[in-house]
Amino acid sequence: MSRIWLLLGLLLGCPESKKAEAPVERAQPSAPESPLHMSKPDEVRVQLDLSAARSAIQQKIQIEGAAPPTIDGLGLRLHYPSDLIYDPAAGTVRSRTYPQH
Repeated sequence: MSRIWLLLGLLLGCPESKKAEAPVERAQPSAPESPLHMSKPDEVRVQLDLSAARSAIQQKIQIEGAAPPTIDGLGLRLHYPSDLIYDPAAGTVRSRTYPQH
């Protein structure tokens, strides 16, 4: 019983913890020269987008024998779709912001 009162006292007596800030929604990833705490999460999201798009394109090529005309029709949920540059003739995709990936 005393544990319940102790727990209740701790919960009621504790100051409100700092609420997590909502992530900043960006239309484009932050530039590579941005401060490290800003650019790294965006860079990782771009890498995930590239990986997902490349995988879906390869699957489409294997199934249909040709690359899709656009990556929009692949049904991917991308973080930064406008950052991707797709070449349908070669079936390749790259990033505008992080061309090294």
